[in-house]
Amino acid sequence: MKAFISHSSVDKGIALAIYEALEPGTAWIDSAEIEWGDRFVWKIEQALSNMSDFVLLWSQASSQSSWVQFELDMALIQSFKEKAIRIRVITLDKTPVPLRLQPFHRISTHGVPDPVSAIVSELRRALAEPGIGTRHRFLNRNQELDRIETTINDPETRIVILHGFMGAGKTALAHEALRRFYHNPSTIDIAVSTGVGPVELGLRLHHDAFREILPEADIVNPYETIETSLREIASRGQFLLFRNVQHWLDDEGAPEEPLATVMRISARLPETVRKPILLTSTRYIRIPAEFVKEALGIHIGGLQDKHAASLISLWYEIIDGSTLESTDAARLAPEIHGHPFAAKLAAGLVSRFGVNHLLEYPRELVALRRDLAKALIRDINVSKSLLALMEVLAVIGTPVPSAVLAKALNLTPDSFHEVVAEATSCGLTNTSPSGQLTTHPLVADYFWRSHLDRDGYMERAKAAAVVLHEYFIEIPNDSVGKIDVLRKV
Repeated sequence: MKAFISHSSVDKGIALAIYEALEPGTAWIDSAEIEWGDRFVWKIEQALSNMSDFVLLWSQASSQSSWVQFELDMALIQSFKEKAIRIRVITLDKTPVPLRLQPFHRISTHGVPDPVSAIVSELRRALAEPGIGTRHRFLNRNQELDRIETTINDPETRIVILHGFMGAGKTALAHEALRRFYHNPSTIDIAVSTGVGPVELGLRLHHDAFREILPEADIVNPYETIETSLREIASRGQFLLFRNVQHWLDDEGAPEEPLATVMRISARLPETVRKPILLTSTRYIRIPAEFVKEALGIHIGGLQDKHAASLISLWYEIIDGSTLESTDAARLAPEIHGHPFAAKLAAGLVSRFGVNHLLEYPRELVALRRDLAKALIRDINVSKSLLALMEVLAVIGTPVPSAVLAKALNLTPDSFHEVVAEATSCGLTNTSPSGQLTTHPLVADYFWRSHLDRDGYMERAKAAAVVLHEYFIEIPNDSVGKIDVLRKV
């Protein structure tokens, strides 16, 4: 077993002391493993893929470190992939541990005379435990898998795009789909992050294609390197999965470089007829006209309540070591709005508070939803008009025609179309089969609370109520639409 030690630069001293005190080969730390000139992102991704444990040194400094946050996000993603990684939180001071980390194994060293010895002793015991190994948590997501299979089997589709909120299970579904539909698929999994451009991608793809490290100085034309590498990988019959390509989209959701090059090459490769490339994104991708035949996007939503309940029960058994009554899991499931990662957090809360307490005093559940929503939208630049749209959607609370929303926002049709396009490209909204604008309940809850926190919320709510009332009284009493509004409001 081997541990990845994540720390802020302020806590580097204690991190190195822990690393040096552990047995050789049982820990990984950036300052010891990454040489000057190495590509940090790829090195960290590679390291995490080979770790059994992610050890987070939590402190005031690490809570404010964007680099620690990046490593933690990658570890959380890894924990939901086939090859699991155990997350262990070591608190160095009294900095509050965020809700999403509370279900994980925690060691407190605040006030301990010799924290390094205490941490090393605990980690030695932890690393002696058997690895988690392969695990599957696909609780009847067959409809989504069927949609992916249909798309993959379409000979015209060479680029499959899975888009949806963070933590909805896009990457896991992609891997599961390939595992189910192909015999022993070989997949190159590339995580995209801020700052990964053509040169970085060229270096990574060249390494995957030719099993050699290419000096950056040797890359004269990164796009040629990308194309050569993609062709080599495709010729070997391997799949390519690019995760989080929202970092390669412009403000309107259109592909920028190097994604545009990846899509252009993939659309021409003969091998992608049988083995398309897969992309995941938290934002809707506006497919350029040149790829409309070859690329297809699939929206990945949340779990049904009954499957969310099963996932809560599974995580509760892992966290608490006991069995959660199915009726209790079913009572709690609607509170997580179908979000797979929320199921894990909710299971941790049940272990601490119990289902009855959580439902009677839902402060912890509200905080869970708020923290998740913040994570979902943290990379989005929310404009004033977009904020107004999202708050009106949250206040109305039920899908209504676009004309009603535009009237509530006091926008012209053109202005309304622009803000809807902005919301869709950011991944905050979707369009229902009936053409009405919808948003994820977690996001609606977040914007409802932001609406309450801003001055003038009562006036905005009254204005929305007037417009909704006008719309409501115009609907015939015996219409399905009126019954639907009554049911949802």
